[in-house]
Amino acid sequence: MSLIVRLFSFVFLLCLFFTSNAHAIEINEQGADKLRDQIQQQIADWQKKIKSQNEPYELDFDGLLMVEPVDNSYYAVTFPKINMLLEKDMKVDIGMVAANVIPIEAPYENAPEMWSVATALPTPWLLQKGDKITGRLSIGQQQVTYLWVPSWNMAVNVNMDIKDIKFFDFENGFKGAIQSWSHKSDYQPTEKLNANSEPLWAGGDQSQMRGLSILNDDKNVEVRVATLDYQTQTTDFDFQEIARAAQDLEEFASYKADEQQMTSADVTTVFNFFQRLAGSYGESKGTFSVKDIYVKSPSQNDPTKIDEFKMAELNSVSDISDNRFAVSMDMINLAPAGGELDPNIQRFMPMDFKIAYAMEDLPEWEQFESLMQKAAKIDELQTQYNAEQMKTMDMSKCKAVPQTKCIKPNPQIKAMNDQLMQEALKTFQDAGTKIEINNFLFDLNQVALDIQGEGQFVEGAKFGAAGVVKVFLMGLDNLAGVDTSALPDAAQGQGAMLQQAQGFLPMLQMLGKVVEPAKVGPNGETIPEKRLYEFNVSKEGNITMNGNDLSQMMGMMGGAPKGRPQQ
Repeated sequence: MSLIVRLFSFVFLLCLFFTSNAHAIEINEQGADKLRDQIQQQIADWQKKIKSQNEPYELDFDGLLMVEPVDNSYYAVTFPKINMLLEKDMKVDIGMVAANVIPIEAPYENAPEMWSVATALPTPWLLQKGDKITGRLSIGQQQVTYLWVPSWNMAVNVNMDIKDIKFFDFENGFKGAIQSWSHKSDYQPTEKLNANSEPLWAGGDQSQMRGLSILNDDKNVEVRVATLDYQTQTTDFDFQEIARAAQDLEEFASYKADEQQMTSADVTTVFNFFQRLAGSYGESKGTFSVKDIYVKSPSQNDPTKIDEFKMAELNSVSDISDNRFAVSMDMINLAPAGGELDPNIQRFMPMDFKIAYAMEDLPEWEQFESLMQKAAKIDELQTQYNAEQMKTMDMSKCKAVPQTKCIKPNPQIKAMNDQLMQEALKTFQDAGTKIEINNFLFDLNQVALDIQGEGQFVEGAKFGAAGVVKVFLMGLDNLAGVDTSALPDAAQGQGAMLQQAQGFLPMLQMLGKVVEPAKVGPNGETIPEKRLYEFNVSKEGNITMNGNDLSQMMGMMGGAPKGRPQQ
């Protein structure tokens, strides 16, 4: 399987690599020479980038780079023969890539240079180990075009249509295919401007993969997916900020993997990345769907089939003072292929999961960065202290994982951590940060958990914040009726947890307030009852549940929490 993954990774790599080869200004011999120099520089940059990363990959180019003006209308570019060198004596023989580059008219005043590029990837690609061919990837039909903006170092409006992809791992006996793989992005400049008085863009992406299959008859492995779809729409898209964020991420990825703690430079780089990312778009909405999933493996007695898994309402709003996110997922008909799922599990399908939250009045980025700088310094001191202690301790007597748990805490470092936590709390209190849980739903058809609530960091609050959380539990009676001993072997772990949960059901049923009794739905189905557990936390530290003092309730059960009783 690892070789197949490598081959797919090369497809993405080459698509990215060859979105960076158009830098011409004029279509003539002089322009061709200039373009050739720029492509050579781009090749050198990519070779350096790949080699500097932790993976032992190298790009090798064998031959001459050809750039020729054709009929005074476009540049024909032919790259040298390309090999991707892997660990030891393994490599991928990719071949020669061709591209046509055409300058286009600027879509708005003072727009950066933009070029229309058409690229053809070579086929087949061969994975070699020494002199032996161990893998092969072939493409039947392909069409790849995009809009290249050199100053952004980015491809915009990528359109890709690839059909009849086949791959083989001769060494491990895997073979696979993709009937078709298409991607279309369409972004256009708008009248809204960024901080540099340049237009923000709006548009979306559509990707679809059909007919994915991976087979290995000898190992009894088979995976099939009928369709995979992804769609997204984005407003106020700032390609410049995305390009800068990519540079920050590249810088962070180049740090040595064996560093044990974050340095101040690391923190700055990370915050630059997230700050740019947060400011790179306004609102994004998307959906993701996978249909007809079939999985067979040696560890399963029967193959598994899922009719559909989808993520809807994949929405987010990006702003430092107004951050919102929502996602909805559900799974339809999880069952053995050609059979029925165990009734104890089937009764809880389809599965539905939703989460939506909003955060307002967050602290400024500079305040976040200052806190993280201090956290990095404390982490550095803790790492040094642990290393010194482990030199003098007999770690053979320590059975904890990790062994640092056996080290006696350093009072000075603990005090610094406590001070940092207080400072972080005050930062959120000064900003008046509000958190709203619009929806946190985990629905298993007959049993469901739904959480809603809101809270605000308040200066002087006993627990730092005040708010209300409403917890709804539905179908507790159905949960009590599950026979955990009848679950299949693969679900015994979940059955043990379910058995523990069943022990708390009487108490949950007693404490909950029935807000919706069980009833019969429009199709004759039973809609389970809904119970409410409403928790209120006041600024003074009073905690109530459904209007009753929680400390007194827990005291009656022998486990009162620390806190001030309700006045």
